Amino acid sequence: MTNEKLNPNKIAMTNKPTPKQVAAFKKHRNKVLATVFASILLIILVLDFVPVLGQRVFISTAHMYYKWIECGRKPVVTFRPYGGFDYYAEPKSLIHSSPTMSGSPDIFCTPLEAERAGYSASDVDLEIPHLEKEREKLNRSEIDAPKSKPNE
Repeated sequence: MTNEKLNPNKIAMTNKPTPKQVAAFKKHRNKVLATVFASILLIILVLDFVPVLGQRVFISTAHMYYKWIECGRKPVVTFRPYGGFDYYAEPKSLIHSSPTMSGSPDIFCTPLEAERAGYSASDVDLEIPHLEKEREKLNRSEIDAPKSKPNE
């Protein structure tokens, strides 16, 4: 036997990839990661902007953020369950939790706007607390306002 075959360092060096191979592997890996990331981003954007099965199950994130910026606060979203009251609530996620939703949800800046449009604060009973407060304020202001004297 020769000394080359017995030397373990020499054998180990032949199994190591060359710097050119390492660079090629890293380049390939980066391409794959970029492609996967771009594909995931594209899928998210498509699901966000396209109605699912002809019915909007997803609240459009772009629409939600636009409304959020327009309102200056997190908007309220309407829900229309079958067999219950149409109601509004703050969205907990961008996907409706109820599979029995019908149509696109309406998005309002405030609960008062949603109540003015005919939505309840509860899905069980017709509750309109913000409208009731507004009516009380109007009634108080009418009572407290001094009666104007007609000009003589």
